[in-house]
Amino acid sequence: MSEILKNDIKYFMESLPELRNINKDINEYSLADIKALADIFGVPIDYCFKYNLKQEEENIKEFSKHIKILALDVDGVLTDAGLYITTSEDEIKKFNAQDGIAIQFAIKKGITVILLSSGLRDEIISYRARMLKIPLFYVGKESKWEKLKMFAEENGINPQDVAYIVDP
Repeated sequence: MSEILKNDIKYFMESLPELRNINKDINEYSLADIKALADIFGVPIDYCFKYNLKQEEENIKEFSKHIKILALDVDGVLTDAGLYITTSEDEIKKFNAQDGIAIQFAIKKGITVILLSSGLRDEIISYRARMLKIPLFYVGKESKWEKLKMFAEENGINPQDVAYIVDP
């Protein structure tokens, strides 16, 4: 068993008090055990073999201390990238409620959240922004990156203090 995997199992076990009472030698964990732990933590199982998850968490915490703007692409990041159109030509997008909870957490931490979309209609995105109390969003054909850079410059925010999440 690799050192990375051993460290990740220890990290999982230390992170949840309920797991601390399991008396199992680190080398006795099966692939099914590791998959179950990864599922509990919402981590793809292959990450357990590639990354020191405790160190990754620390890196993310350190990085996130500096974030002032969280810019999120809508289609493919906040939605499943699908576009549902009804026979009456209404457009429907599916958003994940857990993303909304995470966005609210970021806002409470003082991070400015911006939604960006190159869609044609802004009604759905504007409604989702209102639901989440996000005052800043852009829907249009202009470069989302340029819009984000312009906002950051206008507000004196350095590019390294911006997290921009887009789909591939």
